[in-house]
Amino acid sequence: MKLSSKIFAGFGIVLSVAMILTGVALYIMKDVAEQAQILSNQYMPETRIASNMERGALMAISDMNSYDVVYNESFLSSSRKHLGSVKQSLQDAGNLTEKFPELKTLKENATKATVNITEYETLIGETEKTGKEIQATRKKLDAAAQEYMKACLEFIEEETSSLTTNIM
Repeated sequence: MKLSSKIFAGFGIVLSVAMILTGVALYIMKDVAEQAQILSNQYMPETRIASNMERGALMAISDMNSYDVVYNESFLSSSRKHLGSVKQSLQDAGNLTEKFPELKTLKENATKATVNITEYETLIGETEKTGKEIQATRKKLDAAAQEYMKACLEFIEEETSSLTTNIM
């Protein structure tokens, strides 16, 4: 065999090995591309939805705690607004799980969260009712305190004038 034939045979073998390695790499990259699509189309939106849901729920709870302390209507409306964003996230989760049924964990947790949101809305209504009752009672107590202070001041004035009269 001539030297040129040996060189061509060597290049042919190297070329064949390179072609086989390229085919294997393309096959592996096809799987990687499919996994990247799944990550991009399913898991990233799932994470975004769950994060938005958690953020909205925490903000709603925080605003309700503030409302429970001061009974300011702005905290109540802000809490309800955040609760609305949680409901929107739950709806987004439902749409995503319909499109991709393999997101079972999201579907299960969204179902549980929907039940909990309904219960929480009931508690918000009860807290609002209690807050209004407390505000009405506070107004009555403020009026009674003013009457009490008025009576105390009249008593002090009478005692002062009586004492002044008795001293003179």
